[in-house]
Amino acid sequence: MYPNNLIPIVSPGVITADIHKEAEKHGLMYPPDPSSSSVCTIGGNLAENSGGSPAERERLERKINRQD
Repeated sequence: MYPNNLIPIVSPGVITADIHKEAEKHGLMYPPDPSSSSVCTIGGNLAENSGGSPAERERLERKINRQD
């Protein structure tokens, strides 16, 4: 986690809930919150564009994970 740059560097197999926990340690949040976040991986979330209702509401999943 690079909190000054607001960038987490993760592998596709990282559990989404672990990303939430790490972000919270730095006073940050990772908006996508699928109901299965305790078992789903970030790679699966991106592949399926699944972010849960918070991300759907904000339309953030693709936007925050896009690399230019």
